[in-house]
Amino acid sequence: MSFISDFSQMSMPLRKLLQAGGAALAVMAVVLIFFCPRFYLWQALGNKQGGVYPEVGRAQVVLAQLRNPYVIVLGDTHQVVQWRLFFPSLGHLLRMPPGVFLALPWAGAWLCLGWVFACARSRTGSAWGAAAVTLLMATLSWFFVATGWLSYNDGWLVLALCLYAFSPSQVARIAVCLVTPWVDERFVFQLPLLAVLRHSVLARPLGQWRVTLREFGYELLAVGPYVLMRSYLLAAGMDASGREHIARHLGNRDPAQIIRGLWEGLRMGWVTMLLGAAAIRERMRSLAAVAGLAAAALLANVLLAHDISRVTSVLAPLVLAACLAMAARQGRWGLRAVGALAVCNLLLPASDVIENAGGGPIAPVWRAWREGRRMEQAMVDASEGNKAYRAGDYAAAVRLLSAALASESDFADARRGLAWSYFYQGQFGSSLKEATVVTDSEAVRPEDWLLRGLCEAKVNRVADARRSLGRVLEMGHSVDVQARDVAKKVLSQLPRTP
Repeated sequence: MSFISDFSQMSMPLRKLLQAGGAALAVMAVVLIFFCPRFYLWQALGNKQGGVYPEVGRAQVVLAQLRNPYVIVLGDTHQVVQWRLFFPSLGHLLRMPPGVFLALPWAGAWLCLGWVFACARSRTGSAWGAAAVTLLMATLSWFFVATGWLSYNDGWLVLALCLYAFSPSQVARIAVCLVTPWVDERFVFQLPLLAVLRHSVLARPLGQWRVTLREFGYELLAVGPYVLMRSYLLAAGMDASGREHIARHLGNRDPAQIIRGLWEGLRMGWVTMLLGAAAIRERMRSLAAVAGLAAAALLANVLLAHDISRVTSVLAPLVLAACLAMAARQGRWGLRAVGALAVCNLLLPASDVIENAGGGPIAPVWRAWREGRRMEQAMVDASEGNKAYRAGDYAAAVRLLSAALASESDFADARRGLAWSYFYQGQFGSSLKEATVVTDSEAVRPEDWLLRGLCEAKVNRVADARRSLGRVLEMGHSVDVQARDVAKKVLSQLPRTP
């Protein structure tokens, strides 16, 4: 009882902070039970097998940035982090241990949910209603990414988006504009949408658009240096990673996967936005402006990324605005509707949708434990198989690596070792089959194209061999010198094709 007495005697601001933090922790615990991150993959951090998984692949790159924030990021998949320097620079300056640095996304998710609870409670006057809003926000894709994919700062991004849209302080908004582009450049694409959303949330009359535009002008000045610098580097050809990232994502898109990813990103969040729009249907001009800018911002994000379900979470401020609109219009019944939508999102299955890799379902904790046991055995087989390959015991390597891939087909390094083991055994057809799978994946390396070209030359597919070996030479600075020399030598020895 003394604890309750002490708590009741605390100052009101401190009590509200503790309640918001406690509510955020409780919501996180509930959501993590139903949508458990694949914690067992975290042990693959630093392991070649783990690079193919989003849970650890990017963390390996970002930890290199932690050691040296200005390192050049190579490889197709993670070049986008080249300019996301705020947290690596901060961690480098403060000499953060890797474990502490990798906990920052969890801190961002917790602070974001705490802020959502505090915002919803101040506007609805109901702690249970605020908890329902917080639960719904935590069942969107940004939370799954922030808690499951190491070094992904989606929680900080969503916190910045919500602060910009709902904070009455222009000083806070300018600070957000100065910092957030260096955390995630997607923030820049949302600014017009967020400015119009703030105008709508504040219920400003039509004549006050000048006030909103003047505020927006100051905020553009804050984000301007980042935009001008990136634009200049891209135009001058000095930002090779940015140019390659844009070019790679503009072609060969899968409409079916994009539609599925858009749904998985929000699920009941889409229904919430429709109900929120219905709650303020009399403000048709504001609704039309928000809808149009939201579509444009979402299109820009989808065109520049393959992890479709993840990028959809940039609309999280709209979901929060819809919840508050329902509460303002229908009162207690509106909050009950939000609670029902949150429970539905908690019970509905959810998946990570990565367009060129398929993604996968996010399992509850009881299934994740069983999956972890299976994955651990696959990792052991892959590790022992690669040891056998390096030792020249190709028969054992084929046996162990085949077992690992039968259990987990996404182990790119295991498949790479299996392909080379087949090659050294003279089984060029089997080697070509495995090498083709690797070169068709996101984890492709120059030596994979080299092996594919060698196999195609061995089975007399001369034209294909020329194309594959040519790809080795086209991959520029990321190509190993020895691989380049071998590719040139084999190309010079191939017979001319008519």
